[in-house]
Amino acid sequence: TDFCAVPLTVKRLMMTEEGKIFLRSLHGGVIGGASIDQSLADFLETTRLRVGYGQTEASPGIALGEPGYFPRAHYLGRALGCEVGKSDEQTLLFRGANTCMGQWAPHAGFTALKPNRWHDSGDIITDESNGDLFLVGRSDSAFKLANGRRIEPEPVEDLLRSVDGGAEHLFLFSEDNEHLIVASSIPLSMNTVTIQLGSLAKLLSRIIVVPPEIFHYTPKGTLQRNATRDALRSHMLQFDHGNDSRLYRSIRCD
Repeated sequence: TDFCAVPLTVKRLMMTEEGKIFLRSLHGGVIGGASIDQSLADFLETTRLRVGYGQTEASPGIALGEPGYFPRAHYLGRALGCEVGKSDEQTLLFRGANTCMGQWAPHAGFTALKPNRWHDSGDIITDESNGDLFLVGRSDSAFKLANGRRIEPEPVEDLLRSVDGGAEHLFLFSEDNEHLIVASSIPLSMNTVTIQLGSLAKLLSRIIVVPPEIFHYTPKGTLQRNATRDALRSHMLQFDHGNDSRLYRSIRCD
């Protein structure tokens, strides 16, 4: 039996012994559609499943891994059937027969694109000499502070998830474009957070603890950053005005 699924489905199956037995019994299959965290990567190494990476603009895909090969979190595989490169912003570029021929819009219709062009995936990556590709984050999830410093939140969130009890729900953002706020579904140690933030620690203004339902995800399990930010702002506003402080705990970092 072969099995194709998004990481969220696999994580839910992993929650039961029956699910683990099923996943390990599979002849093969592909996991893709969202990023694979370290706990999932560790488990997938005990199966014959492999990672697959692609986009709507690439058919059938861009990269593929070997069965049971998950060297670390956010592995994407190795380029298959196409060329890959990196832009100046470190986003993954690809070109080849898998690249879409054009785009269609309701009012403009079909627009043909150059067949040999480099297509920008918008995914920031790192690569290794053996061809392994790893996701760092989405270029559109980054934000700039007032001093011009560019913040890539996803790598920081991954670091914080790996320590201090393994918070599943984490979000790094800024409200004033000068300071950083860490939102988590469980309490975090101030000392641990500042260590993991490194040079960003001096910009941390507070850590907030909010219910898990504040964090919004796509059906594939990818964090919806705009929706989560809006929900956090609403709860922060309620707390600051004294409405149901049970929903929200704040540790200021003055």
